[in-house]
Amino acid sequence: MGQWKIVGGADKGGILVRKGEGLKSPQCPERLSTGAIVEELGVAGERLNYKLVTGTGPPEGWVTIRFESKILAERLDEDGGGRPDPPPEPTTKAFWTIKPDDEIPSALQHHQDRLICRSLSPCHPGTSHLVKQRLS
Repeated sequence: MGQWKIVGGADKGGILVRKGEGLKSPQCPERLSTGAIVEELGVAGERLNYKLVTGTGPPEGWVTIRFESKILAERLDEDGGGRPDPPPEPTTKAFWTIKPDDEIPSALQHHQDRLICRSLSPCHPGTSHLVKQRLS
């Protein structure tokens, strides 16, 4: 099945554990510590049934994997590491379409932000030149 790392609840001493799958099932008296590693016994929607491997907290129980936009538990890869974070996407600030005969505006030539692409015409003959500015 696999292992999970508890990544949420750092500000509360860990995440809430319930004795059963339902959100109205009895709550365990202690929380599952942030950083704990648990063995997956089963998953039902956004709920994880676990057995404690390392860390502190109830030896078994049910936790919420994700609450709203917060990830509370993260599945580990087979080598024990978490899923790698995707690289941050550059933020597109502006686009300009410039005809082949036009000069690149001086405001773009000397702009502090990086120009990613000055011209697509070598790749796409006969099309307009495209200048795309992205933040570093």
